[in-house]
Amino acid sequence: LTFANNAGLNTPTFHLSNNGHLLIIERFDLNSEGEPIGFEDFCVLQGKQTREKYDSSLERCTHTLRHFIPPDRLSTTLYDFFKLTLVNHIIRNGDAHLKNIGILYPSLEGYRASEPLTALRELAPIFDIVSTVPYLPNDTMALTLAGSKRWPKWKTLQQFGKSHCGLSTAMIKQAAEEVEQACTPTLATLESLLTRHPAFNDVGGIIGTHLSQGLG
Repeated sequence: LTFANNAGLNTPTFHLSNNGHLLIIERFDLNSEGEPIGFEDFCVLQGKQTREKYDSSLERCTHTLRHFIPPDRLSTTLYDFFKLTLVNHIIRNGDAHLKNIGILYPSLEGYRASEPLTALRELAPIFDIVSTVPYLPNDTMALTLAGSKRWPKWKTLQQFGKSHCGLSTAMIKQAAEEVEQACTPTLATLESLLTRHPAFNDVGGIIGTHLSQGLG
């Protein structure tokens, strides 16, 4: 989450407990009065059951965004989704499935099931990111890209950005730079955590290696 936040992605307020055992995340599905607001994950948006959360593709996720995000916010949302893909790729997040991304509806006032929502819709804050390869060394992507769950080469990521996120070459370069630049402060945070929690050295060392490599 720190890496995603450093890369300029929207995340909830979060804290690591002093003993390093608990991650506390502030709820983002409540308004300022503590009342629930609308949230739907991509399993729901794609008409899938929870058991099918790994049965989709990153390409289809961009189609989902085009269907639910208003036109005036779509290009920014697809840009952020591409950056999220890069973040997940660098840290090797094999758990980036359909239930870990969603859409937020700041208001459901006047909602009718038979009519489209008129409220502003946006990509929900990024709330669940984990590096899975320290625990599962041979882990793969949760969702397919270009028909495969293997970790993609940069050329494949570029093609995804152009063909499915609608990004220009300059925007892809900018996104890559923002994510790579975020690796440095994230590594500093990681090193601080390793000093405070030495039992995390093995896992943290693997994460640090991937952050150091970046997209290269």
